[in-house]
Amino acid sequence: MTSQSLKQEERFIRRKRVALSFIAMSLSYFLGIFITGLVEYSFNPSGPDDFLITMYVYAAPIFTFLIWLVLTLPFAWRMSINHPLLQKKRVFLSISLHSFILFMVIIGWAFFLEDNGHFILVPAACSVFTGLIFRYGLYSIELDAWFKNGASMFWTAISIPGLLFLLHFQVFPKISPDKAYHFLPYPMREEVLAELLMDMDRRKPYSEFLSAHPAIEKRIVSTTDNTHYYNYKNQTIGFQVENDRIVWMERTTN
Repeated sequence: MTSQSLKQEERFIRRKRVALSFIAMSLSYFLGIFITGLVEYSFNPSGPDDFLITMYVYAAPIFTFLIWLVLTLPFAWRMSINHPLLQKKRVFLSISLHSFILFMVIIGWAFFLEDNGHFILVPAACSVFTGLIFRYGLYSIELDAWFKNGASMFWTAISIPGLLFLLHFQVFPKISPDKAYHFLPYPMREEVLAELLMDMDRRKPYSEFLSAHPAIEKRIVSTTDNTHYYNYKNQTIGFQVENDRIVWMERTTN
């Protein structure tokens, strides 16, 4: 290979490492949402912790991007293409350890360990996942061919998390709202519960609905005449229960 070809190949590898680091950390963020929701649900079946899941959904992307921009991108670009830590046998372990330190210390999961020791699963799983994605992509012949045939690294790196955001926050709640509830932040969970209540089968016992969706019970205000109210945003759902059946329901705007 000529000197010019070597420089082009080296630049290609550096650009691919930058794109892969962003993709891997973005995918790990979504994995963290699911692990957080699953672990919280196992400890709190009535619904995930409002602060924890909401903080993760809204704050973690900001911290993740800053970490990538300041502490990951420079290394991905500047490290030698033959650096020992990025060799095929070592890259998975080195990237996983690097990610674990960042997730624990910078993002702040270390501060939850005193009261929520089980949440060490989140940074650990995300770090391993990041290492796997980076290791596979860095040495993938198919990915090299795809990029060299004209695919944009920039738009690939941007579109993957964008598509996942769309699927998670728009499609998932519509397809399976009762399951999506545990992986959504506070404002979106309130809307999901409201739609579940409005769409419930009124031929079935009301108690059966509460058993299937225990999170909604603690948010319903009841009166002495069997009338119940569910308030969210600027709307109120009022309904009346007789003999364990909903006989009247109305949604109004406050």
